[in-house]
Amino acid sequence: MSSTGLGRLSSTFAYYTPSPKYATLELRPWLPLEAHPSQLIYPPLPRAVLSRSPSFNENYTVTTHVFPAAYPRSTPYVYPFVLPSESASKTKRKAAINATAKQIVEIREADEAGELRGERDRRTYWCTVNRYARKNAQERSGRPSATLVFAPPAVFPKEIWETTLHNLLDKPHPLIEIDEVWSWEPIQHGDSALLNAGILGGTYGLVDHARDLAQLLLHFIPDFTRDDCVPTHLQRVSQTVSDARIRHGFALDHGTGVFIGIGHSYGGCAMTKVALEFPALFSGLLLIDPAINQPGTYDLGFRFSTVAGALVRRNQWKSRDEARSVVMKSFPRWHASIVSTYITYALIDTDGAGLEGAENQKVGLKTSPYQEALLYANTRILYEVWQELPSLPERIALRFLRPELHEASGVPSVVPEEKAFPERAWRRPANASNTIIKGAEHLVRSVVLLHHFTVLSADCQCTLHTSYTRGV
Repeated sequence: MSSTGLGRLSSTFAYYTPSPKYATLELRPWLPLEAHPSQLIYPPLPRAVLSRSPSFNENYTVTTHVFPAAYPRSTPYVYPFVLPSESASKTKRKAAINATAKQIVEIREADEAGELRGERDRRTYWCTVNRYARKNAQERSGRPSATLVFAPPAVFPKEIWETTLHNLLDKPHPLIEIDEVWSWEPIQHGDSALLNAGILGGTYGLVDHARDLAQLLLHFIPDFTRDDCVPTHLQRVSQTVSDARIRHGFALDHGTGVFIGIGHSYGGCAMTKVALEFPALFSGLLLIDPAINQPGTYDLGFRFSTVAGALVRRNQWKSRDEARSVVMKSFPRWHASIVSTYITYALIDTDGAGLEGAENQKVGLKTSPYQEALLYANTRILYEVWQELPSLPERIALRFLRPELHEASGVPSVVPEEKAFPERAWRRPANASNTIIKGAEHLVRSVVLLHHFTVLSADCQCTLHTSYTRGV
């Protein structure tokens, strides 16, 4: 390993590590994003969102928006399994948890093998997304303009990036002009979960993370050549605009010179899948401990244990203060501002009133343990993205971050992370870099992330005059 400019904060795998031999998969085709067949009735935002100040800082506003998730879904609808209440005997509850975990994994296995029968789910689901927009955007500095899009790790709300965003947006960036940031939330996370309450099913294909992201980027980020006013309920752009984005990215209708995707864990996998399918959209990817793994990394025992572990996750606290205390004990390395953000945005008062309730009011997770468990049953998309990664166009700058203390989580896998990371980081060696963050766990410290965004921004400036045709 060689030291980087961060000194003791980081190190890097500076040498090329070739991919090992692995069992190749027959890649599943990308499922088209259809327009919904009828006029949609958008849901209102949760009350707490409406009460938030639109001023993020001196230079940026923050607003929350709603758009319909990818349609139809990648899987048939499966009704959720009913778990016994916590008042049931310990023996009965453990048996039910194990049986449910087994069923969840078996259904996911069947779907990933193409053996799950039934019509694809055609219910309408909703995603929320935060937009952080520069005030006085018409005033130009002469630096290249940039748009960022963020995808969160499993169960974290879209606001989890805000500590990083404050570090990034509180003062002008030296290399580029960040015009706007979009922070997306999957259907079972945060405010999206509240909008989809009562209709979320009993299985989930993680490829729908990528399809929902693509839905936003291709069809629902507004066309600013027509209107610079962004409504709460995002409307589908014309097919002409969508087709132009597939061929040329956002350069024509959005005026964006640099478009960077930033994803953590499952969010990193989803972001990479979108870049593989629609490479013209992106100038660069910053992938933080992404869930991209060579086939065979996780066996059935791993899938079962992680699913079962999620099903028994604690979901209720007597107050936000109690929840904060528990989180700080469980994750002592988290920055205090990230803990506060999590407590504010990942929890909801259990009476459903929103986030503005008293501190001593009972609270629960917006993302239920059951929906979290459905995520962990997935492996196929993780393997497919790993297999496809060498085909990512070289003009897209690729930067990997990995926490040093990955193994401290105790999560078992067939391929240890200290071996898997260099193989992943050099899977597409051209225009790529990677760093291990010293002392960090799965949630990387935002100040370090800011440094690596700056480096990636410099990398991306080299692509500003590159042709943005699909597949180049």
